[in-house]
This record gives sequence, C-alpha cells and structure tokens, in this order.
Amino acid sequence: MKIRQLSRIAAAVAPVVFFALSPSANAVAPPSGITLEQLVLNPTWHIDQGDKRFFGFSYQNSGDMPDAADINVVGITSVLGNHGISFTGAPFVDLIGGGFSDAVIEYSVTVLDPQKSQGFRITDAHLDSNIDASGGTGQGKITETFTAVDPLLPPLNLVKITNFDIGPAGPSQLHDDYDWFASAPFASYLTIHVTKDILLASDTGSFVAVSDIDQTFSQTVVPVPAAIWGGLALMGLVIGKKTHEKLQLAE
Repeated sequence: MKIRQLSRIAAAVAPVVFFALSPSANAVAPPSGITLEQLVLNPTWHIDQGDKRFFGFSYQNSGDMPDAADINVVGITSVLGNHGISFTGAPFVDLIGGGFSDAVIEYSVTVLDPQKSQGFRITDAHLDSNIDASGGTGQGKITETFTAVDPLLPPLNLVKITNFDIGPAGPSQLHDDYDWFASAPFASYLTIHVTKDILLASDTGSFVAVSDIDQTFSQTVVPVPAAIWGGLALMGLVIGKKTHEKLQLAE
C-alpha cells in the first residue's frame, strides 16, 4: 500500500511540471535490473537506450494490478532500429470478480546528443504487447497518449495508439503505431510526455493479463523547422502587405 501512495503522489505532481520538465543536470544512470518503483522514487534516475533518454516516471494502480516494485523496466532496440523501453516482470492482471483493474504509467522521452545536434527528432511511436483475454469473456486495452513538450507545437493531444484483446475470440490488436511526421508537416519533437493506461476487465472463464509491453520511437533527421516556418511567416507578411495595399487602392 505504501508503494501505491508514493506512486500516486508522483503522478499527481507530474502534470504540473512536465511542460517545463527536462533531463536533470544531476541525472543518474541506474544500476541494471531497475524496477519501476526505483524510477518513481528516484527522480534523477533515467534509462538511456540509443539516442533516447527515458525519465520522470510515475505510476498509479488499482484492483489486481502489480505494485511498482514488481515491474521491471529495461531498454530495448527493435529489429527496425527504433529505441525504447519494455515493461516486464509481474503481469498486469485482472482476476475474476471484484471489478476491473487499471494501471497508469507516465514518463518523458528526449533525444540525446550527438544525435540531437545532428537534427534527429522523435517522429513516431510504436506499441507492442502480449495482452490476452482469450481464456474467457473478458477484455483488455492499452491506450497510449502523448503531449508535446519541446517544441509545444504542433500539439499531440489528439494522437493515441492502442493494443487490445476481447475474449474469447473477439478482435485483437497487439501492435499499433502513429507517424505524426507524416500527418503534419515537420511535426517532430526533442521531448514528449507519454501516458500509458492499461485497463483490464475479466468476466467469466479466466483472468485477463499482459506481461510484456514494448514502447519504441523512431529517430529521423528533420530539417530545421524554425527556418522553414519563419520563411512561411515572412511570406504571409508579404502577402498580407500586398493585399492591404490593393485594398487601399480600391478605396
């Protein structure tokens, strides 16, 4: 119970500060075999994987979900070369009876040097899991949302990716991704905030569980958007000036 209370405190303060959040100058690389509890209770700890740093973790859990001390967090690199983190260890689970179970994990991810100075930016996210409700009539869903931190625009509040499974033989999706760079010109980020909501509801026949959640991000060299948008803004001023002159001539 103590762990859950500490996790809720960390989650409560995160929304207030994460817009200004950046990797601490006193950041500490944790020892191997790190747990989510250690990352929550040691704010200066982080996980580096490739050109990505993952930091600022918080956790809330209810129902049958595991405590933070029982969840392992490790850095991973996908076969496509995308860097990320994986949550393993004690499964996220909802047992039969007692209502649904919910867990929320939050953290931030940023691009490190030298890739940062070379123009690498976060342009899309990938979510994979082994969520399973096939043993009964329950269902489970992982919903991931994002907040742009650096830069703040364009916003990412409408972006979400999901994994889900509906038992015993309903639809299932164990992979999802979203490429915001393709959906909006030059939508790319140095730092974003991630919220992962794991909602499981067993019904009859068997529990619903997920024991492995992988999150990776693509790194892409992006042209400097400030210069491009600055050029567009200048063009807008020129067009606006000419339009104003035409209106004056027409009067």
